[in-house]
Amino acid sequence: MRKFFIITILVIFTLSCALPMQITLNPRTDQAKVDLALTVTAQALMISELPGEIIQATNTPIPPTSAGDNIAPTSTAVAQSTPTSAFTPIQSTAMVSVSLDTNCRTGPGQAYDIAGALLVGESADVTGKNSSNNNWIIKNPDNPSTTCWLWGKYATITGDQSNIAEISAPPTPIPTPTVTPTKPSPPNPVSNLQGSGSCDDPGGGPSYHLHTVSGTITWKDNANNEQGFNIYADYFGGDPPALLGSSGANATSYAFSALTIDNPFALLVESHNAAGVSKRVSINIPYNCHP
Repeated sequence: MRKFFIITILVIFTLSCALPMQITLNPRTDQAKVDLALTVTAQALMISELPGEIIQATNTPIPPTSAGDNIAPTSTAVAQSTPTSAFTPIQSTAMVSVSLDTNCRTGPGQAYDIAGALLVGESADVTGKNSSNNNWIIKNPDNPSTTCWLWGKYATITGDQSNIAEISAPPTPIPTPTVTPTKPSPPNPVSNLQGSGSCDDPGGGPSYHLHTVSGTITWKDNANNEQGFNIYADYFGGDPPALLGSSGANATSYAFSALTIDNPFALLVESHNAAGVSKRVSINIPYNCHP
């Protein structure tokens, strides 16, 4: 009420100052002044009844309605919006991909066995790292229940790397010595070759005697790698010995039958395998044929 009283006194004082010293009654103008005073008084009363909060407003000019208009700006409350920032989700698990197909091994390096491979276009979970060897330990793309070591040269890591633990390299595997196969060697020659023959038929002819000589020869097998034995007949006529027959591995005898023209002959024995043949051992076959 005190505020209302002060405002009313100010309004009346203002109006009284505007009046001339000599009052000339004009019903029409006087009534307008009275109405103005009442209006101001009512507005003051309304202002006095407002609560103590202050509403901030911004002056927004209204465009002129016609040329030459000059309309005072009106107070318009403006709501201020709070800008929102774009939310970028953080990948909680680190993933790895490669720009070139890369083997995944049981350890950091070619000394370790290949356990799988990460191909271009694939990705795998990262479970550890070994910074000194530039390797990432990942879930094996070929067997996700296991892990393997991926060389980091062609790798790209995405996601949160803060919790990736350093992993020590496993012991370097001891390489298995490469055994160079020994070239097989020819078997040893036989020894203690013995035998003789007898005439099966006397044969005959105008100027020579053709005989069939049969018998058995024996020998000692001195090899453990032979595939068999070859037996040759040498008739001492200047021609090379002719193959008479063969026997299998571990044999120690051979029954022979040979043709001869009243001339002595010899039998030769050699052992053989895939690597070659042994030295030939010979024996002269004695026989007694009568014309």
